[in-house]
Amino acid sequence: LLIKEKQWIKEFNMKKLAVVISATLFMAANAASAAPYLGVKAGYSWLNDECMTGLSCDDDSGSAGIFGGYEFNDFLALEAGYDYLGKFTGAGLPDDSVDAFTLAPKLTFGVTDAIDIYGKFGGAYVNYGNESDESFLGALGLEFDVMENGSVRVEYQALTDINNDVVRAFANT
Repeated sequence: LLIKEKQWIKEFNMKKLAVVISATLFMAANAASAAPYLGVKAGYSWLNDECMTGLSCDDDSGSAGIFGGYEFNDFLALEAGYDYLGKFTGAGLPDDSVDAFTLAPKLTFGVTDAIDIYGKFGGAYVNYGNESDESFLGALGLEFDVMENGSVRVEYQALTDINNDVVRAFANT
């Protein structure tokens, strides 16, 4: 009986070892394809619903930002960023700037070996003059692999709720 018990313990330990090795190889394979990334962006932004009839208004501006993320695999990444959307003159704000801190998962689908289409849906913390608000973030884009460790993106991004207690605006970048 003692020999059978020792043999059972040995077999049980071997099975545990096989599970640990398999799990380690799986995690190592995922870690090999996972990678952090950083980027900069520049473009144009405009606000919808910011201008009220009869008031002087400037509802478009140049924009810039930085972003970084962690790519878990070829299809999923988590991305954070800072966007300076520009200065706007509108309802209740004389030439104030808008900026946003964003966080969203990025879902990617490969169209070809060098072109990906992606979408992001998440949230943002938006500063508009002296006011702050939370907003939903949605984005669609194309990513072109132009070199081994670099790519170029073309993206449309929307922030749904920018509130300054006078008007609620919708930002497009």
